[in-house]
Amino acid sequence: MKTLTVSCLLLLALPGAASAQSDEVAPGRDLANLIYVSIEDSPERAADIGEFTEWDFGFNFIAEDEGRQSACQTAQKVVFAFWSRHANSENSLTEYHKSVVADFRRADTSDDALFTRDAFHNGYVINIAYRAAITGQ
Repeated sequence: MKTLTVSCLLLLALPGAASAQSDEVAPGRDLANLIYVSIEDSPERAADIGEFTEWDFGFNFIAEDEGRQSACQTAQKVVFAFWSRHANSENSLTEYHKSVVADFRRADTSDDALFTRDAFHNGYVINIAYRAAITGQ
C-alpha cells in the first residue's frame, strides 16, 4: 500500500513534467507548487535540508520496514544536493521546478516528452536514489 501511495503521488506530477518542454505553463505546475509548499510553507523562502528530509515522498516508511533509515536519509541528502542548484544548502521554488523538469527530461530517454512507467521507474532520480538506499543495490 505504501508503494502504491508513493507511486500515485508521483504519477500525479507527470502531466506537468511531460509538457515541460514547451513554453506553455505546465498543467502540473500547480501540483508541483503544492508539493513544494508542503516542504516549505512559504514559496517565497527556500527550503533547507532539515525541511526537505523531514518531508517524505513516502519512502521513509518503506526504509523503516527494511531497517534502512540511515541509507534513506543519505539518499534524501544526495537528492537535495542535486536540487540545490546554487549549492547553498537551500532549495528555492525556482530551483525545485528546474530540477524536477531536468530530472524528468533526463529520464525521458526517448526524448518524446512522454513519460512512460519504465522511464519513471528506472530513470527518475528520486526512484533511483531511494530504491538504491532501500535495497542496498
